[in-house]
Amino acid sequence: MSAIRVLDLRENENLVELPLEICKLESLEYLNLAWTSIKMMPKELKNLKKLRCLNLTVSESLK
Repeated sequence: MSAIRVLDLRENENLVELPLEICKLESLEYLNLAWTSIKMMPKELKNLKKLRCLNLTVSESLK
């Protein structure tokens, strides 16, 4: 699909759900979700085979 390798969504307090479309970014290597309000990670995230770094720093809403 897309050639996006880095996606930085940090400090987006209104982000409570990770859009499933992100799980289709086959080239994604770095995903920054620090300081977001995400409550759950979608199981489809496992499809990101090239993902090397997932930053969840201070994601206190995450269960």
